[in-house]
Amino acid sequence: MAPARFVQKHPADPARLLRRAKAVTGTDEALAAALRALAARTPPATAATALRHAARVTADPRTRENALVSAARQTWLAGAPGPATALLREAGPRARTRLVAAEIALHTGPGGADELIAAAVQLPPGPAVEALLHAADALHRAGDDRRFAEVARLVLARHPEPTPAAELVAGLAALCRDDQATGFAHLRAAQARAAATGQDLVPGSTAAVLTGADGLPLASRAVRLIRQRGETALLPRALEAAAFAALATGRHDAATTAATEGAELAARTGQTALAEVHLGILAVLAALAGDRETTLHRVRQSGAQDSTTGPGSARALCQWALAVLDLIDGRAAAAAGRLAGLVVTPSGHGNAVLQVAATPHLVEAALNEVPAGVLGPFERWTTATGRAPWLALRARCRALLATDPGDADDLFREALAEHDRGDTDYARAHTELLYGRHLRAHRRPADAREHLRRATDTFTLLGAGPWAGQAAAELRAAGAAAPGVRGNLTAQQERIARLAADGATTREIAQQLVLSPRTVDHHLRNVFARLGVRSRTELARRLPLTEP
Repeated sequence: MAPARFVQKHPADPARLLRRAKAVTGTDEALAAALRALAARTPPATAATALRHAARVTADPRTRENALVSAARQTWLAGAPGPATALLREAGPRARTRLVAAEIALHTGPGGADELIAAAVQLPPGPAVEALLHAADALHRAGDDRRFAEVARLVLARHPEPTPAAELVAGLAALCRDDQATGFAHLRAAQARAAATGQDLVPGSTAAVLTGADGLPLASRAVRLIRQRGETALLPRALEAAAFAALATGRHDAATTAATEGAELAARTGQTALAEVHLGILAVLAALAGDRETTLHRVRQSGAQDSTTGPGSARALCQWALAVLDLIDGRAAAAAGRLAGLVVTPSGHGNAVLQVAATPHLVEAALNEVPAGVLGPFERWTTATGRAPWLALRARCRALLATDPGDADDLFREALAEHDRGDTDYARAHTELLYGRHLRAHRRPADAREHLRRATDTFTLLGAGPWAGQAAAELRAAGAAAPGVRGNLTAQQERIARLAADGATTREIAQQLVLSPRTVDHHLRNVFARLGVRSRTELARRLPLTEP
């Protein structure tokens, strides 16, 4: 009968229980226990409120401290780092308090790793390993391979079972030792375990990306679960994993969606460094589409600085984006300088994934002046993945560096065959552009035209206007007219384009077509992007060549 009286006195309904707790002015141990039970089954925001009340109505000092620390973590998970830190100060200097404080610091500032390592010494085995896993992740993301290896040894010595997170650490540690076989075995195990268990989904997604596999399904599952649990503070990290996975597999729209939300949530929850990374991803995506204005805006928004060990992830992403713009503008030397700065870093420093991903652009920019030591890691990693998209990029880089035109021809064809086995339209179109350029340079214009037409059509369909413009210019140089305007633009856009090319002002076009000036400006921006031009003067030069 006692449980029935307890439930009647402290009802399980969250709203009623919280109202009762708010009204109580003294201590009530039964109520405190009911509030802790409520916190265990409710989302962070509600759990935090319940735990704060539980700390207030208990007379036991240890129970009060535990409730305050738990309330602080739930408050942090709900997306409020400031109030969470205040609760930790109220809880007092205990090991578990230090663990939660370090976790918050890890997400909201430059510190955290050292605090987590120090806290691990004073914690029981389970929480100690959790702290070390967080520290290892932070050191890896910072590109500090030496210290990561030290923490990885502690994790692997203490971890009782091969969870996805532990497998990821083991895989990264092996890669740091340049043991590709062991590293990839652990990373593939991390991906498989995460998929099977539904645990450590973000580490599982990261492991998949590191092996060249598709990490987006695991990252998307993580995003859905975190939303369901209401853990707002963890969403930006899961969205970062989703954005990277989508970018790595050429799904630029999905990457843009994830990074846009991630940047906003990271900023709102005080995770400045993570917001900068999301903005860096958005800068790269805009640059790949040839959208100069958006690229520069995202780079300015990020404001990322170099870390103490080399380019931080956000800064490296921004440099990559600016280098792509340099390539579009024909400034190969400038692009090579930027990319060399993020790919060629002191041993054991820098973001290995970004360094590998940016290598094809560095090879394109620098050609036979590629810095020493760049191609080795790229060749080893792409070969170890065994994945067609990365093998295609390996073949493309080899083709660009080949000194014999016949060898280059074979390698370009190998790259296109790998693209056909499994890749995105964007990557294939870029290879088609480079192959067409190679063929034209070696006096094979008829062969070049086939590849350049496909590149022009694909870039146009993808909205990558400047790249479409480059391919169209190469196509004209190979002796063929660029595709007609009607194939690229809507009827409304074509009418506006021809009026603008004839010298009509925005207001005059708006009056003639009964549109607002703002609508005309919007259409003209799309016209410029689709045709790969940047001014009305360029538009006027382009249109006569595209008359039907």
